[in-house]
Amino acid sequence: MISFPPTSWQSSLIQKTTSRRPRDDADQSHGRAATAITPRLYLTDYHTARTPDNLARLGITHVVSAIEFDITGVFPPHIQVLHVPVHDSVGEHICRWFDPVVEFIKEALDKEDAKVLVHCFQGISRSPILICAYLVATTPMHALESIKHVQAKRGIVAPNIGFCRQL
Repeated sequence: MISFPPTSWQSSLIQKTTSRRPRDDADQSHGRAATAITPRLYLTDYHTARTPDNLARLGITHVVSAIEFDITGVFPPHIQVLHVPVHDSVGEHICRWFDPVVEFIKEALDKEDAKVLVHCFQGISRSPILICAYLVATTPMHALESIKHVQAKRGIVAPNIGFCRQL
């Protein structure tokens, strides 16, 4: 059997994954962490969103909860919550929520001290596409640019194709 030397990216990956030293350069965009998409707009998963310590540490004042079941009761009373009951399904009409979500985020971010957290179950499909809708509505970005921007910030982002078509 022929053996080839590892390429530089393979060597780098092996070194990073086998090192026992603590990493200062740990990439927070690929785990259970809130990811800053813009300076006061965060994207995360259900488990991170429902943890009061995470909300307090980030200074979250508003939450968009894009999950089937209503979890508004788990958030501290001072946090304003918009529940968006959508399924992560190609046939789901998430676009009916674009305007209410954009308006909610815009109104929140008009206040200088406000910070918004948008979450779904995994922070991969529903919540990213809602953030993309906000970016398309409030910046010069078009749909594909907004998706690439959010993916660059949070590497696990992969909105379902039905959501992408609606954007």
